[in-house]
Amino acid sequence: MSDDQRARQGSQKINHEQLCWWLFLASSVFFVIVALRDGDILSIMGAALFFAAVVVYLVGERR
Repeated sequence: MSDDQRARQGSQKINHEQLCWWLFLASSVFFVIVALRDGDILSIMGAALFFAAVVVYLVGERR
């Protein structure tokens, strides 16, 4: 495998991983919406923590 093919394969892996994290972020938004709609404080706290954890990870990856 050439260096160019390895570089493209590595960038595809990163793009795939980033896509997965963006999907986690989208799912956490829906968890927050459902928790707010139900009004359960424990669900709201859990969903908010999940959302915050994904955002912190994504911000850390950009640096």
